[in-house]
Amino acid sequence: MRGAEAAQRARSDMRQGKRGSKVTGTIQAAKRGLSRRLLATPGVSGVGIGDDRDGNEHITVYVAEDSPDLRSSLPASVDGYRVVVEPVGPIRASSPRPE
Repeated sequence: MRGAEAAQRARSDMRQGKRGSKVTGTIQAAKRGLSRRLLATPGVSGVGIGDDRDGNEHITVYVAEDSPDLRSSLPASVDGYRVVVEPVGPIRASSPRPE
């Protein structure tokens, strides 16, 4: 097995609960639930879905500034999906570009 085929197999194994994972639902459902809980948290800018170099899906929590206090308030995983923290700096609304 190589490359994309191995990554697809790993994702399938994770979804089926193999390799010690405890995936209990879809990543979209896990993200929705986490978003509801975290978006009111000061410092959390957004929640998304990503994947690592091996093709394993994870939930990404975008934060304005990384800090130990903020990290300690975030779960390490949700429904068996790893949670990754990504500092993005402050996010501001911008005005539309002129045509």
